[in-house]
Amino acid sequence: MNKRIKKHLPCGLYDFKGLERQLERHDLRLRGLDPKGPLERGYAYAFTADGHFVRSIRDVQPGASLTVKIRDGEADTRVTAVRATGESHDIP
Repeated sequence: MNKRIKKHLPCGLYDFKGLERQLERHDLRLRGLDPKGPLERGYAYAFTADGHFVRSIRDVQPGASLTVKIRDGEADTRVTAVRATGESHDIP
């Protein structure tokens, strides 16, 4: 590229390979932030009846209705028990 043109461009703008690598890094970061990513890997999101994310057992109580978002849809559920991490349960 002409030295005169380079002088008037922001530093690194003429380095298209570097820009391409930077764009690829940003693309990977954005893909990592996609909320559908964990769903595609088999995880699920649970929401309370008023639409708030369930982030802790403190967010629910027995009898509460939840909506569970999974990769290919949603399931409406009802909480039958709440246990803290490490407490015994029937799930293998």
